[in-house]
Amino acid sequence: MKKIIALILAMCLMLCVFAGCGKSEVEYYDEAETAEAETAETAEPAAEAAEPAEDAEPAVSIGQGGTGFETYPADMVVATINGTEATWMEYYYWLRYYTQYVNQFAGQYGIVLTDWEGHDLSGDNTNAQVVLMNAQANMIQDHVIQTETAKLGVTLSEDDLAEISDIFEQNADTVTGDGDGTATEDEIAVFEEYLKQELFVDRAFFDQFNTTALLSQLGFEATYGANGDNYSDEDTMTFAEDSGLMGAKHILLTTVDTTTMEPLSDEEIAEKRATAEDILAQLQAVQDDPAALEALFDELTAEYTEDTGYASYPDGYVFGEGEMVQEFEDGVKALEVGQLSDIVESSYGYHIILRIPIDPDAVIGTDANGNDVSLRYAAASQQFSALLSAWVDEADVVWSDGFETPDLAAIFG
Repeated sequence: MKKIIALILAMCLMLCVFAGCGKSEVEYYDEAETAEAETAETAEPAAEAAEPAEDAEPAVSIGQGGTGFETYPADMVVATINGTEATWMEYYYWLRYYTQYVNQFAGQYGIVLTDWEGHDLSGDNTNAQVVLMNAQANMIQDHVIQTETAKLGVTLSEDDLAEISDIFEQNADTVTGDGDGTATEDEIAVFEEYLKQELFVDRAFFDQFNTTALLSQLGFEATYGANGDNYSDEDTMTFAEDSGLMGAKHILLTTVDTTTMEPLSDEEIAEKRATAEDILAQLQAVQDDPAALEALFDELTAEYTEDTGYASYPDGYVFGEGEMVQEFEDGVKALEVGQLSDIVESSYGYHIILRIPIDPDAVIGTDANGNDVSLRYAAASQQFSALLSAWVDEADVVWSDGFETPDLAAIFG
């Protein structure tokens, strides 16, 4: 399965509408405040929510009741986006998704949303506006990806179309089928009914959802190359600097049991300290020769380090603020590139740090599928996200009467 680059929801979000709701911010689109397609407003803390009376009836969240999907015909055109028609089915999907999303999010802070006109989610926008901005941004983005990638010459091959069909059959087998690896005609029919009854969409919408994701990926590759390979070193390093990224290798001698974080015995800690001092002395003896220092550092790291991440990151770490234990981060910040630290003590133990230059192709993490993510790929992805945002901002959107600001209370209750 190919990686999806675009900032659109993965298929798992379609099948689990609360996926990813553990975030501390509600993301929404706001043309007036930013050129980005998504920004954030922090929710009020739970402590500031009104306490219900002990004998009060339980409050119901927004989005219960109303006439829902049946408010309009599924194929009613609610807008044209860059000349393509957007229907009530897709609009309702995103409206419903974000109605459920914001209720789930607010609930994590002890807030029950009962008023569409309230400002529980944003000081500047009502609860209804937060839902509308998110839903509209996603629907618009889906359409502009289709039109703008076509301008880039992106087309789907027979293999791509077969992959879209396979995704549907895989879901029919695993979501409503027996999961044996093959979707039967009966399982496909059950899944189609599931989409209709539970998500209010049909197979065409499901397939288009995945087609858009694939077009986005292919658009990324057409613009920046596979894995962002065509993104320049200069632009990658600008991204690293703007992101506050740092590079470092370290030798760690732990002073705690890393599974329980319980301290080792005083005797064991003293032995670790003595070993760290011996290692540091060896490194300091060659620190005026950068090549010799790094070669010896690598040799001693392989022999002594107790860092559990060493096997995955033998060439060192590239990280930003707040990603590492604070003492380690502060130790790296205090060094120039190529400089060796003294012994830095953290809650994990004794670190000896060598700050290293950042390679544009350094691995800085993994994606949701466990694949390595390079700095170049991350930089190119951010730039493509900005391009998607610009496409959304510049889209020619013509709303049918009443659909730009629909009455969510009448639709959802």
